[in-house]
Amino acid sequence: MSRIQTSARIRSLVTELASYGLAIGLLYLALRGVDLRLLGQALRSVNPAWLVPLAVVVYASHWLRAWRWRIMIDSLPNSASHRISTAKLFGALMAGYMTNYVAPRVGELVRTSIASRLSGQRFLSILGTVVAERILDMVSLALALVSVYFLLADRLHVLASQIALPKPGIGLLVAAGILVIAVVVVVILARRSRAGDKVRKLIRSFTEGIQTIVRSPKPHALLLTTIAMWACYLLMAYIPLRMLGMVGEFGLGLRDAWSLMNLGALGVVVPAPGGTGTYHYITQISLTQIWDVPAASAAAYAILTHAIQMLLYAGAGFASLLVLGIGIRSILPTQLLQQSESDQNQRPERPESRQSDR
Repeated sequence: MSRIQTSARIRSLVTELASYGLAIGLLYLALRGVDLRLLGQALRSVNPAWLVPLAVVVYASHWLRAWRWRIMIDSLPNSASHRISTAKLFGALMAGYMTNYVAPRVGELVRTSIASRLSGQRFLSILGTVVAERILDMVSLALALVSVYFLLADRLHVLASQIALPKPGIGLLVAAGILVIAVVVVVILARRSRAGDKVRKLIRSFTEGIQTIVRSPKPHALLLTTIAMWACYLLMAYIPLRMLGMVGEFGLGLRDAWSLMNLGALGVVVPAPGGTGTYHYITQISLTQIWDVPAASAAAYAILTHAIQMLLYAGAGFASLLVLGIGIRSILPTQLLQQSESDQNQRPERPESRQSDR
């Protein structure tokens, strides 16, 4: 094993341990002081009739995401000879989400690796489309958070006293600044590097993926799928309120579910395993401080929504790997590192190898 690979493993291990520590600490804070007996009663009161509609909405939201992703991949150069179905991208997406519960943010590399392998496109080109997709998500979340500030203008100060809330657009501006700085640094290194041609080719592959946002011949489809995805996310936040009887007992409706969903999304952004702990903490604090929901009911909502999605993602992710014929070992971080390195010298695939993946 090379020194670079050893160093990468150590950094990965330290990052994962830190994320698990953060998750455990925030999970403790979220459940601290909660009456476990009342929490158990709340969870036992769940109406199971809503489980199937919730599962349908969860999978529908990610099928829409896979469809939007395919539209972006189809905008890559030479995409006509590298077609991939929405079903396979859905499988890659689910495998990535499953991985995020074990290793935060590695799931993005996993779904990139699977999509690259099945489509024949370069790893960095597909990774660029993933980054472009996340840019769309960040813009959507920023706009949604602006709406939350207006909806909860008279109550957000209570939550702000508990946790530091970003101002509308601040997160987007920071992320954009980081992206610009990273691109500038990479370009400078490319110009100074002896292997400048090779680095420039990698940068070109990556930027081709990012440019699919504006290059896509179907901008209206990107917009409509994004809106439909967020409609599904709203239902994913609202249905558990129904399951726990919180609509009638506390008067929570779709508008409240919208605000709660977006506040909870801030917890998922934090690099913890699948949002564990971070999501529970901000959701529990939001329900108790803004809507005056008892701590046990708030904790039950956070646990229920997170657990159901985790089970659905894990089940679909594992099934996808089986259907696609991809082994668990091939999506480990070390294997992903090797694939990204080998992408530098990737040769055009033989036609028969691409056909075998279809």
